[in-house]
Amino acid sequence: MMGGDFMPNFVESAVKNGFSSISSNVLTSFTNNWIGDYSGVIGSGFKNSMFEIGHSVIKGGSQGLAGGAILGIINEDVNYLWKGASLGATVGAGMATLRITLMGPTFIPNPEIYCELEDFGQTYRRGSIFTPKGAGITLGRNVVTKLTGDTDYDRYILHHETGHLSQINRLGSFKFYSRTASEYAKHYTKAFGLGIRPVYQTPGTLEFEANKYAFDKLGYYYNIFGELFYKWVF
Repeated sequence: MMGGDFMPNFVESAVKNGFSSISSNVLTSFTNNWIGDYSGVIGSGFKNSMFEIGHSVIKGGSQGLAGGAILGIINEDVNYLWKGASLGATVGAGMATLRITLMGPTFIPNPEIYCELEDFGQTYRRGSIFTPKGAGITLGRNVVTKLTGDTDYDRYILHHETGHLSQINRLGSFKFYSRTASEYAKHYTKAFGLGIRPVYQTPGTLEFEANKYAFDKLGYYYNIFGELFYKWVF
């Protein structure tokens, strides 16, 4: 490359790359808002799995197509359209499959059975082979629960985890998860076989507050050992 050509070529490359990056971000944001996130349909786990994968293929393909269009314009090559769409659809399907494998398929809790659950834009998932029966965990906007078939307990665990969503909404994700880890580390004890019980029984902890949230909604709660209480004893 001749020295006199360096600056014009460098500027042209920078402008193209900057335009590509900005345009891709704008289009990705647009497709996110247009298509949205998958939150489940009424029906079986298999049906929800197929719908989620299909939704992710369409969303990923649309984002890839948009990004490919920008690259196609810049590079004057229409093949970027199909390459972008194909890559986006493949990544979308892969991510959906990973979510289903780790957290289980989505489902929509029946309000006639589980009572009305406060809406924070969450997605409820059935849990996977990695989820113990009766357990629940909130991961971002995903509420993962392995229901037991005991309606009272299942209703409680759904509201307890929704209480954590309320906390995330108030505190922000980083503060919520860092505080949760800190409280478990602080209150866990091997003495008398208590384990994590103090985390749930210590006023002010996030687990304590989530139990209170469930109690206020339902009029009962369960302790860490699965014992049912109709009175708030703290």
